[in-house]
Amino acid sequence: MKQEKWITGILCLLLIVGAGCFYLHTEQNTSREETTFHTASPAATSTNHSDDSSQQTGQPEEPAEYAVYICGAVRHPGVYRFSEAARVCDVIEAAGGFKKNAAIAAMNQARWIADGEQIEIPTVKQWKKTRHRTEAAETSTGDTESSASGRINLNVATEAELMTLPGIGPSKAKAILDYRTQHGSFSSVEDIMKVSGIKEGVYNQIKDSITV
Repeated sequence: MKQEKWITGILCLLLIVGAGCFYLHTEQNTSREETTFHTASPAATSTNHSDDSSQQTGQPEEPAEYAVYICGAVRHPGVYRFSEAARVCDVIEAAGGFKKNAAIAAMNQARWIADGEQIEIPTVKQWKKTRHRTEAAETSTGDTESSASGRINLNVATEAELMTLPGIGPSKAKAILDYRTQHGSFSSVEDIMKVSGIKEGVYNQIKDSITV
């Protein structure tokens, strides 16, 4: 009888120990699942935040390849491809460099290139013609403004035009041109009194007939 009670006690003890082990094993698995969930969650949040940030900034994605056509005064004109962002100087170098007659100063060699663009290197002769046309257009615009307002533009007027102003003879007209050459354009009509020989009295005579 005692032996049966002893065996029964051992069995009960084994059942209790087994139940305890099963409980601990279940708790450990649950804890691991929770840990895994909370670890992955911030990463997902970070990814979503990064995507939202990219959409908010509106920055275009960089192309996988940059293709640029360069022509004009370079040794080897053609289409050149770059696997990453490059500058104009890199394209010129890839094309063998400038020709002897290239207008080097006409190009901003530090500018970043854009995919699919065309870069034309002008010759010195072409560049000078372009500058001459631009300056002529600016002068023409100034003359047109002077004619439209009925006033003489001090910054573009010729010596003959200046001499049409009351109190302005050959010497004063030349002085105005010399001042313009040495100091640049007049900022205001009052600046004409900075010219040698032109004081307030002369200014009062011509102030309604001049502009800048």
